[in-house]
Amino acid sequence: MTAQTLPRAGAADSAVGVGGTHVLIIGRCGEMPTALWSAVAGMTTSVLTTPDELPNLIGVGEHEVVSVLDLASPHETWIRMAHAVDAVRQITAVVAFADEWMYIAAAVREALGLPGTSWETVRLAYEKNEWRTRLREREVEDIGSEVVASPSDIVAFANRREWPVVVKPVRGGGSAGVTLLGSGAGAAEAWQIAHERGMSDDGPVLVEIYMAGQHLDVGAFAEAGEIVIVSKVDIQFRPPGMAYMSYRAPVQLTPETERTVDEHVLAALRAIGLRDGPATVEVRLTDAGPRTIECQLRLDGGAIPWVLHKLSGLDLATLWARQLAGVKVMPKLRRALNRPMPANIAIACWVAAPNTSGELVSIDGIEDALATPGVIEHRILRPPGSPVGPLRSASDMALALFCEGATADQVSAIGRQAIRKISFTVRTAGINGTTA
Repeated sequence: MTAQTLPRAGAADSAVGVGGTHVLIIGRCGEMPTALWSAVAGMTTSVLTTPDELPNLIGVGEHEVVSVLDLASPHETWIRMAHAVDAVRQITAVVAFADEWMYIAAAVREALGLPGTSWETVRLAYEKNEWRTRLREREVEDIGSEVVASPSDIVAFANRREWPVVVKPVRGGGSAGVTLLGSGAGAAEAWQIAHERGMSDDGPVLVEIYMAGQHLDVGAFAEAGEIVIVSKVDIQFRPPGMAYMSYRAPVQLTPETERTVDEHVLAALRAIGLRDGPATVEVRLTDAGPRTIECQLRLDGGAIPWVLHKLSGLDLATLWARQLAGVKVMPKLRRALNRPMPANIAIACWVAAPNTSGELVSIDGIEDALATPGVIEHRILRPPGSPVGPLRSASDMALALFCEGATADQVSAIGRQAIRKISFTVRTAGINGTTA
């Protein structure tokens, strides 16, 4: 265990419980500290994070305390450090913004006796078999699935049910480590990928039936147990993994389908006891109706919040920040959701990745892609010099292009045309182990 504590200048003079709210952030922060500081006057923050995440921490000197620990440290260590931070300035809320830190945040929150997402809700969301079991028990849905102990068990399940099947880690989020498996020939590789990309590196994996249909990313937000649907994004994936190749909004659904999707997602989130904050539920529109894929207790990944803000003006990051400060945000959120979406505008994101192992040397063709009519922005997700590998999940993407048009079909066509202009130069290992 490594622990390093960096108190903010003057923090020791802060009396316990004096001055606004104090939010303890666990793990990766992204740009959320800025949203927190902007949300409510006088809000302060502290961070418990890991050595890998410290270089990416925004405004290190602006936090009350920054403490660095190994991710593998037991929860008791994180809790002891949280108590130490609480002694510097009383903590009023604890939050994690990324999947792998949700368990730690829940453990710290409950140890400090603070409100928020419970350990049980985290368990039901991120333990994929527990999610399936809870929804089956509450009669929300019944998806054929099984926890298996070996690659041969995956094949046995598929032979009993039907090919293809989906192989997943038993614990995780963001579709990491997920493989669509069409035959037994790839069972051992799918098993290995589930272990490498999930939130646990040993033990069983989950195999379940494949559900064909349109894939939606459905965003929700809760306050004191009241849950509302805030967004829907249409996602296209690139098998055999679950790495998305594009997403677009708004989604065009019939009123009946939209109502059915909303009711199904709300039932699933109520079943796991969501009370506060955002959640994302991936859904497939099957012939039998909507069926869930998985759930995360955070804002949508990637640039989806930015896309939604551009389309509707809804700033979920700020709403979440204000809620963490103790402000009731549901009335404002409901008013925003009742405003009609602007007509004749759609936005799509298309992504590209090298899909080979090595060191990324350059991303080529960006200027040509940006010259495509309708392309409005790009984001480099992996800068030159970064290690790259086979395309397995969204974290492997290197570049995103954003397109704007009048309809969802139009922006999809724009993005498809522009992304073809992107290429990559990757330095790979030669057969004698040198680079080439």
